[in-house]
Amino acid sequence: MSSVSADPTGRKPYHNGALHSALIEASIALAGEGGPDRLILREAARAAGVSHSAAYRHFADREALLAEVARFARNELAARCAD
Repeated sequence: MSSVSADPTGRKPYHNGALHSALIEASIALAGEGGPDRLILREAARAAGVSHSAAYRHFADREALLAEVARFARNELAARCAD
């Protein structure tokens, strides 16, 4: 049995399951490091531990990824405001 090690940034690479969510999480982390300009689909895929072509199965382009990150952020804000 092999273990999956974290990448140098401390994030765990994607491992079997919800790639869509892993790409969103990686994108949020990238944006946190350098703002929205840092968010690149290839970089999100690399941070999630998958090939860039795998990311394109979930997002057509950077704009689609940005839209999904924005939707996620709005939902998170709404949930926290409701508490």
